Amino acid sequence: STPDVALVMHVACAPAVSALRRAGVPVVVYLHADEVPAYPRLTRSALRNAASAIAVSGYTRDLALRVAGSATAIDVIPPGVDLPALKPRVDHRARTVVTVARLTDEYKGHDVVLEAFSRVTAAVDGARWVIVGDGPLRSQLEERAQALGIADVVHFTGRVDDRERDRLLRDAAVFVMPSRLADSGTGGEGFGIAYLEAAAHGVPAVGGCVGGAPDAIVHRETGLLVDPQDEHAVGDAIIELLRDEPLRTRLGVRARQRAEQFSWPVVAGRVEKVLGRVQREQAGT
Repeated sequence: STPDVALVMHVACAPAVSALRRAGVPVVVYLHADEVPAYPRLTRSALRNAASAIAVSGYTRDLALRVAGSATAIDVIPPGVDLPALKPRVDHRARTVVTVARLTDEYKGHDVVLEAFSRVTAAVDGARWVIVGDGPLRSQLEERAQALGIADVVHFTGRVDDRERDRLLRDAAVFVMPSRLADSGTGGEGFGIAYLEAAAHGVPAVGGCVGGAPDAIVHRETGLLVDPQDEHAVGDAIIELLRDEPLRTRLGVRARQRAEQFSWPVVAGRVEKVLGRVQREQAGT
């Protein structure tokens, strides 16, 4: 039978969007930041033929409008996050900073955090950085940590399963991932679900003030947004959160509360409303 409405998850399926439109099926197409500048023609085609679109962040929406110049309605609905069964645990002694990100993309900012961490350890006794993830950048980061004399406080876990990742986040004081944009002004985080995964554990985040991160982190409410290319700004933000226990606790509580607004049932409900609206518009009701 013919569907009332179709949800297409990537602009690479633009030909399918066009075919569905010709068949009289309205389409809602999902937009993720990286694909928009990477596939401008497909993006323009998908938006031209879609009844509506969903962008994972305001940054993604703006990229799409810049590339496609489309009048298609674009709703901003972020990815969902799984809320842990256990309530966040507040450990006032915690001095562990955690990053969860693959070590394949330089834009994630591991190199900047590494340069900043000497200042962090000098300012905060017991500070350590746990890097969750693996990839080709690992060896050069390990070598740089040795050269900086901080290899004893920088721990690379490699890939871990979800349970271990959640344990590390639960024990963390701060999450850090200062993702940056390319020189072209694009790239970076489309949204940054890792920030919300940390928030779900009551952990405030330090992120870059560019790309999709400002959609995931509310500055001085759920974390701190800084210039992601400024190692001093990144270091100062980490130091501030590690030193200022009341601020860290307040931001952690608000981060958890905000993560609850992005739980999968809530996000799914928002997507369902968009699909229902498109279906009603198609039916003329």
